[in-house]
Amino acid sequence: MRMGVWVASAFVGCLLASPCWAQAVTFGRVNPTQVVNQPVIVPSSSVPIAAPQQNANSSFSLLNLFSKFSLPGAKPVHGQSVFPTQNNMPGKDYLKAFGFQHGQPVKP
Repeated sequence: MRMGVWVASAFVGCLLASPCWAQAVTFGRVNPTQVVNQPVIVPSSSVPIAAPQQNANSSFSLLNLFSKFSLPGAKPVHGQSVFPTQNNMPGKDYLKAFGFQHGQPVKP
């Protein structure tokens, strides 16, 4: 059993290490003898890929990293809850529908 696994893994390793597979295997009906290599002309190759970002406000301040803090106004903001009201809460028999039972104490 171990010898068979070793031989199989050595065979797969030799298949993966063979250098000609990349050139010999073609996908579709491509004839590698008819491939023509042409140079690619890129006129904007000397242009940098990226440039430093320019900020409108060039003065650096740690306060710019944080959002503006404002004190609460005179108009109160009222929130709304999605939780059920006390009248809509399930009763004591709610868990019985799921077969819930209190656990029995373990006696030593």
